[in-house]
Amino acid sequence: MGVSESEIIYLAPKRSSVLKEALKRIVMVIISPFSTYDDIGVSPEMLGPLILVLLQVLFAVLFKYLLYLHIGIVRLNFEKVTEPKINVINDTLYVCYNTNLTLPPKATVSSSLNLFINYISWLILFSFLAVGIRWLIIGLVVYFLIILFKGETRGIASGTGYLLSVSLVQLIITGLLQNYYPKNINSVIVVLPAKANVLRDAILVNRALLEWFARSVYLLKYLSLINWFMMLWQGVLMVALFMGIAKLSGTKSIIAAIIAIIASSLILSPITGLLAPYV
Repeated sequence: MGVSESEIIYLAPKRSSVLKEALKRIVMVIISPFSTYDDIGVSPEMLGPLILVLLQVLFAVLFKYLLYLHIGIVRLNFEKVTEPKINVINDTLYVCYNTNLTLPPKATVSSSLNLFINYISWLILFSFLAVGIRWLIIGLVVYFLIILFKGETRGIASGTGYLLSVSLVQLIITGLLQNYYPKNINSVIVVLPAKANVLRDAILVNRALLEWFARSVYLLKYLSLINWFMMLWQGVLMVALFMGIAKLSGTKSIIAAIIAIIASSLILSPITGLLAPYV
């Protein structure tokens, strides 16, 4: 029996409704993961995960820009970069990447925004790599565990993509704390070689930012607590994923989630360490 054109138009999903459903899932997977993963198991889609990837990159760039507003750069005549010599004068942290130099009293301090503008393409690239590799590794680990436990694999790419909602929330909270948590040190001056090298200079500035954060003990404690809480919540989402998509029992889902978190953390740890200086 033929199908009329009007029936085809009626049955086709509207783009606006697909986008609305994806945005709803991004929020609900955090608030109500079990019912959301049941829904994803029935009707998987990739729009939501792709939006999460884009949001992670956008927020990474935004928060890095806000941090660079606190950075001043002094360029002195040296080529060899050494371990940083760090001094705190009044409310400013001075980070000099040549231990044999002393910052002149009338050194010209320039904005770091020119460096950031040149670095932004690298930042976007490495942010995409970090998010994409995380999604890929977790997806592969979850896939092999589902095969091992003889579960259903339909919707795995979508389901593991929605796990990125946890890391997005963590990124936003971390970025807000790093930028707006009260600190004894309000600005950072970084001493770099006279000859500019965008990627090297960005890595050195990012390292100086870590030195800045390390001066705030309570900030580091809060960030550590947030990291542990988000890891636990991702475990809850993993259980919901194995139950809602793979259709495993509660016990098998908990076991699979524990294995998935441990395995993916072990695999991602060295990769994250390699990418960290660039983002």
